[in-house]
Amino acid sequence: MKRLRIYIITLCCLCYMACAEDKEIGEIAPLSPDYTLPQGKSPADDRIVELHSQYGTYILYEYSQLDFVYGFSTSYSYLYTLPDPQYVGDMLDLLDEVWLQFYPEEFLVKNLPYRVFMADTIYQVLSYMDRPIECAKTGDNSLAFGYMNADTKKKTAAEKLALKNTVQMLFFDLLQVRKAVSIPEEFYKISDYSTKASSDPNDDDYARKRGFVANPQYGNEWCTYVNWQTKTLLQSDDLTYFLANILCRTSTQWASDLTYPLVKEKYDILVSHFKKEYNIDLVKIGNKTY
Repeated sequence: MKRLRIYIITLCCLCYMACAEDKEIGEIAPLSPDYTLPQGKSPADDRIVELHSQYGTYILYEYSQLDFVYGFSTSYSYLYTLPDPQYVGDMLDLLDEVWLQFYPEEFLVKNLPYRVFMADTIYQVLSYMDRPIECAKTGDNSLAFGYMNADTKKKTAAEKLALKNTVQMLFFDLLQVRKAVSIPEEFYKISDYSTKASSDPNDDDYARKRGFVANPQYGNEWCTYVNWQTKTLLQSDDLTYFLANILCRTSTQWASDLTYPLVKEKYDILVSHFKKEYNIDLVKIGNKTY
């Protein structure tokens, strides 16, 4: 009997030790933050910390090239110079003016990019441009802003408008990549994507008559060529250019295009959907000038 008790006690001890070992092996050390805030060199550090606490977004003025291209499919396609941290506050004011003010708080909490990089200059490698760019999408969840320097708060109305249009288009690109917003199926049922459209207003296949609008950045009719793989027009291109037009063009600039019934129908679908589902006024964004 005594020997049996010893066996039972020994067995219990072994079980306890095994459980303890399992617990120790299964324990996972808490992950450390990707970045440490404040970075400690800007008078606006408190604002950056507050914004991170509010939205979970890291706004960075010191970072590495690896940070800058993290998750980007074409690594090292951008070069940059780090900014002077004393101008962070000016840039935050500008970003609120051209970007953040148009979105409800709840939407920003869910959808602001994880990283926002601030730079003095950003160059796209092998780009046709011979000057720095204002804003770049450097990953599936990050944006970068250039021109953060002594001239940030001196931007002209035209420069602010250009930045507003660029950042709004890139932000919506990120939202679509991350599937953060939905698009009504009705939008895609209006136009025929099976054949290319025409740039001739007198043609029955004219882009506007088919419900397509031009690329607002360059003015070209994207839909006059089919995709080389699918041999059709891409619905994703249609959505990208349609949204870009709403975000960048005023109601006055839209007036002639909206005389075409299919364009008007698709316009109304998108405007109504974003207002109803996300409380975002796309028309207000497009109408904003400085």
